[in-house]
Amino acid sequence: MSSRPKAQTARAGFANVVGFDDAPFPHAHAGDVRVFGAVYADERVVGVLTTVVRREAIERTLLGHVPGGARKWALIQQAGRMEPCGEIFVQRAGLSLAEAHATVLRHSREGNLPEPLRVAHLIAGGVTDGESRGRA
Repeated sequence: MSSRPKAQTARAGFANVVGFDDAPFPHAHAGDVRVFGAVYADERVVGVLTTVVRREAIERTLLGHVPGGARKWALIQQAGRMEPCGEIFVQRAGLSLAEAHATVLRHSREGNLPEPLRVAHLIAGGVTDGESRGRA
């Protein structure tokens, strides 16, 4: 009897991903908004990110205040419009819609929301409101 582990079957989609969500804010709010990211290596959280953006001011912030911002803004534009991908919307660059969908499915554990996005949502609510409500 061999002591080697069974070979794992390859799963479609990308293993390393980050999900971003904005913190809760009133609908009429026009100022700064906190954004949180949950970084995943396959099924493991390996980091948490946060930054502040001005609502509807991503282009101005990147071009005026971020080193390499023009290149980053060009990447956002290259990704094109948000598009439906299963039950969520994605913006993608360098991968097909099928690859994006496979990645969403790979990281979805409960319902239709990928785990990195669900966790970013929970973190954003917990930090901002003192508790997360799980309504992702």
